[in-house]
Amino acid sequence: MLRIILGRAGAGKTHWCLREIAQELRRDPAGPPLLLVVPGESTFAMERALLTQAGLPGVFRAQVLSFRRLLWRILQSIGGISEAPLSRQGRKLLLAGLLRAVKGKLTVFRDSAEHWGFVEQLSRTLEEMEQAAYDRYISGSEPMTAEGLEAWAGENAAASGILKAKTRDLALIWAAYRERLTELGLTDGADCWLRAIQGVGKARFLDGARVWIDGIDSFSPHERQLMAGLLRKAEGVTVTLRLDPRALRQKDSEIFAYSLKTLDELTELAQEVRIPLLVQTLGGNGEPASVELDSAAGQPFLPPRFVDSEELAHLERQLCCPKGSRLPFPHVPRDVKIVSPSNRRAEVEQVARYLISQARERNIRWRDMAVAVSDLTLYEGLLTEVFSDCGIPYFLDGSRSIHWHPLMVFLSGVMELLARGWRRETVLQILKSDMVSSSRSIIDQLENYLLATGIDDRLWLSPAVQEQVQRALGDGEEVNRLLGPLLKFYESLKGQDEVVLSGTQLMTALWALIEDYGIPERINYWAGVESKPDNGGLYPQGTGYLHSAEHIDVWNAWVELVDDFIRTLGEQPMTAAEFAGLLQAGLDSLSLTSIPQGLDQVLVTSPSRVLNSEVRVLAILGADEQHLQLAGGEDVVLTDAERRSLKALGWGLDPQGRLQQLREPLSWYLLLTRAKDGLYISSPLADGDGKALEPAGIVKEIKVLFPNCDCQQSETHLPCTAADAARFVARALRARMDGIQPRGEQLQNDYFLALYHWLVQYEQGRSALRRCLAGLGYSNQAGPLSSHLVKQLYGSALRTNVYQLEAAAQCPYQYFAAAVLKLEERERLQWDARVEGQLWHDALALLTRHLIETGQDLAELDRTALQQLASGVWDEAVSRLAPSYSLAIESYRYKIERLGRGFQRIAEVLAEHSRRGHFRPAAAEITFGLSPEVPPLRLELESGGTVLVRGRIDRVETAKSGDALYVRIIDFKRSAKQLKLYEVYFGLSLQLLVYLAALLENAQWILSDKLGPNGLKLVPAGVLYFPLTEPMARVQGSVDEETLAKELLVKYRTSGLLLADISAIQLMEEGITGNSDLLPVGIRKDGGFYKGSSAYSLEDLNLLAAYAKDRVRRLAETIRTGHIDIAPYRKLNSGERACRYCRYDAVCRFELGVRGCRYRHIPEMPDDEVLRLMQQAAAGRMSGRDGVERGNRADG
Repeated sequence: MLRIILGRAGAGKTHWCLREIAQELRRDPAGPPLLLVVPGESTFAMERALLTQAGLPGVFRAQVLSFRRLLWRILQSIGGISEAPLSRQGRKLLLAGLLRAVKGKLTVFRDSAEHWGFVEQLSRTLEEMEQAAYDRYISGSEPMTAEGLEAWAGENAAASGILKAKTRDLALIWAAYRERLTELGLTDGADCWLRAIQGVGKARFLDGARVWIDGIDSFSPHERQLMAGLLRKAEGVTVTLRLDPRALRQKDSEIFAYSLKTLDELTELAQEVRIPLLVQTLGGNGEPASVELDSAAGQPFLPPRFVDSEELAHLERQLCCPKGSRLPFPHVPRDVKIVSPSNRRAEVEQVARYLISQARERNIRWRDMAVAVSDLTLYEGLLTEVFSDCGIPYFLDGSRSIHWHPLMVFLSGVMELLARGWRRETVLQILKSDMVSSSRSIIDQLENYLLATGIDDRLWLSPAVQEQVQRALGDGEEVNRLLGPLLKFYESLKGQDEVVLSGTQLMTALWALIEDYGIPERINYWAGVESKPDNGGLYPQGTGYLHSAEHIDVWNAWVELVDDFIRTLGEQPMTAAEFAGLLQAGLDSLSLTSIPQGLDQVLVTSPSRVLNSEVRVLAILGADEQHLQLAGGEDVVLTDAERRSLKALGWGLDPQGRLQQLREPLSWYLLLTRAKDGLYISSPLADGDGKALEPAGIVKEIKVLFPNCDCQQSETHLPCTAADAARFVARALRARMDGIQPRGEQLQNDYFLALYHWLVQYEQGRSALRRCLAGLGYSNQAGPLSSHLVKQLYGSALRTNVYQLEAAAQCPYQYFAAAVLKLEERERLQWDARVEGQLWHDALALLTRHLIETGQDLAELDRTALQQLASGVWDEAVSRLAPSYSLAIESYRYKIERLGRGFQRIAEVLAEHSRRGHFRPAAAEITFGLSPEVPPLRLELESGGTVLVRGRIDRVETAKSGDALYVRIIDFKRSAKQLKLYEVYFGLSLQLLVYLAALLENAQWILSDKLGPNGLKLVPAGVLYFPLTEPMARVQGSVDEETLAKELLVKYRTSGLLLADISAIQLMEEGITGNSDLLPVGIRKDGGFYKGSSAYSLEDLNLLAAYAKDRVRRLAETIRTGHIDIAPYRKLNSGERACRYCRYDAVCRFELGVRGCRYRHIPEMPDDEVLRLMQQAAAGRMSGRDGVERGNRADG
């Protein structure tokens, strides 16, 4: 007989099943089997509940099984099977290999064939198809096969073209899958189901058995057929359904539509088997009463689960009603809490307080509480931290990815090596995985050397390079032990020409690599070390670390994957890259599950895994629209319309979208009715990035049912432990220090003061306060250095350069990090703008020296001769700098050719300067303070001592006019740069003017041959930046070469400061009228300068040079006083900051909002205002006052 027990959530269906089983056990402990079939995740809880209900120390007759466990019990009883069937993992591997083999024959699925996500979905679809086929076979209908499916696709003219193509692809894949199983002598889950269904009648352990099926809302075709066998074999089968008997009359109930569908299926099953059907419902007294399927069923009653909670009873009652007829709860709810914390951390902290309050005030055990988390990956770390801090024992019920385990890191690195080649990052990932027994220091040395030399890709395989690495590290034996097995493995599989091997050969080579590195022994060593009792709980559950036994579990999971691979793909030929792709997909899907380590723990799980649990308190976290979902994913293989077409053919493929639409309301109903004493729902207002989150639709519906739920007055806002109270006090003090005035300030102050006094009375409270208040007075300040240390560092003379001084003006700490600590980034051979700029700089220096030594003049060279000269100079520069890059840098030749063309254009621009003017190069790469020939720029300091400034001037050009020698400095810049006077004023741009000062003071050494014996008067004509760029000209339509050359010439216009003297300008560009193409100046017809020209009088240039020297003195004085403040500048108008390109932000840890972190705001002033301030500063120096402005320190 089939007996179906109907009842709403909490009506007592499960307790009734347990009570019946317990009565039978007490009556006859050794009678025929009593089988309780429940969902797989509920078996442990049901076993415990059964023992409690029976009141016996142990049971033999009763068994709690899932359908899968029942399947294996039946197979065991009838003799078992010769070989273990394919696991789900093995099935996917076999399908992945088949898809690669038949990819060329596929149509619709061809592009998706190599995606693992498609393989997983295809595996589920094929499983459904096989279930449908066996369902027809068992029921005696004409069996459906892959051939029949393909024939239908060819014959059915009404089917759409896409459906026909899909059915052909599915038929092809299915036929290939069944054929491959036959060839390999394997069975899969469908074969096991078929054999179990056929063998139910022969299973002797089922003789006289009674079966209860509880907590299952729907049955697959396989499960229904197995139930049919049980109905024929067992003495009786009882099925419970979560279904309101009143819905039998309605037939259109949204909540129970899915259960009604299951009821109809069970009714049809009873009719097919021809056994009596009894439908009963539990009444208010907990006893079943018969009902008729086509009539009203009983009177409504309060389910026993909710007798102690008016709010939860109201929630359950209203959820059963249509949405339009639901009534709100009239009072303030006590057992239903709906909160909206500001973020996820606050959310976890508040739920911890809620759970503790339930344990303290209502005496609820931890094991009677559950936390349903919408996304465990987002909350696992926070839950672990907060629950451990609050002393809440918990169990994370879910599979944990092991991709971070050293073994997985090692194997993933090897797979990437096979798939993408011998890349440096991949090799270092393998060596740093901790699976290679070696000193980390030698691996770090190897990494530094590889980065510095650019060894990568195929260079690894060169014997000469391998010897070079061994010599550089000085320990050839250790390097061979590190890289030898890996090189041997790679060359055996890839070599010069990639070979095709069988899956077994490839896996054997990989296993040999694992043994060469001694990985099995290392896993055993870790398991032995970490299993010692004195490890102090180093790896608490949920932290992501593994206990000792779990290292073995990871290894066993890997071995099972190897076994599945050999069984399914061992004979299939494949390349190493294909092998890597298949195995990496398998590695990514590996995970670990665990069982509770204690009996009194809060269960933390996903919402779908709590649907069959009964708890006293349930908390739902992450109840936002984005994450809280109970519906399954979309089927990417067959749409609902296509499933309906196939179902009309006789295939039992139900439309997934429709099923999800039916299942979702029931799932929400089950989730919200799990608790009997308290329901807590939390939806954060923002995610980890601060983006707003919307509450889930079901949460909004519950808020409508409980309009008086006051989220702000919840006990979750009050501290619950000493550590929590200490955090409260610390936050209040921080808010006070930051000037945040809360409402009810005096009341708040009294409350936190009382809390503080309570904490300091106990050692636990004092310890918590010390931890939380340790950072309260933290300020991100540095220095100053002591006078003794300053003297040791700098002595009596501060030796520096312009770049360091500009760094000190940008931020004192930047100077300290660069010039004093000498912090540098790890040396890395890489091609970037710095390398390109250095190449151009060196080539221009070579060109200038060549012109000076040979007396050649660019103005006299025709285009061909100029190109030949530039090409020769470029080749020489490349031969000096770039050979180390030639092997390590991809597209090296292209880069050199591109830069060579750019150098040709730069040479043509310099030649144009020579043609239009009279300035000629006098020196290149002039160093002052770096060699004995030219002394540094020496400046005396007011506090005593000196500052010695050294540097290198790119190019000096001169032109003689009468008794004057005009001189201009050119500095080559990789990008266009403007010299702004306000940056000079604040010390941010001193280079050109300091170079000018150094040139004027050291002219007798630098320009001795130009000044001559009579000593020509040296006149500064200007300081210029020359852009080293590869400009793009924007033109409309087709243009001739001359027009294009003119457009490009403007892109090379210099910037800087020029002497406002027409004769000097004419020496630079003779006959200039209007705006110059070469210089930052324009001449009007009346001989005056256009507005915006960078032309200044000789007095102004001298003022600027003098101010630059004085600014150097001031910066040197600041450095020598030991100031190393973390005080970067920020421009008021543009917002430009010193931190933008700073390399030391990880060292200084500058962050707005942290005490001590403030910008120095500097204004962007016009040039006339800057000159006026400089004149005032000069007057101040004459009168003994400091008139230099340094910028205002202000909060960011």
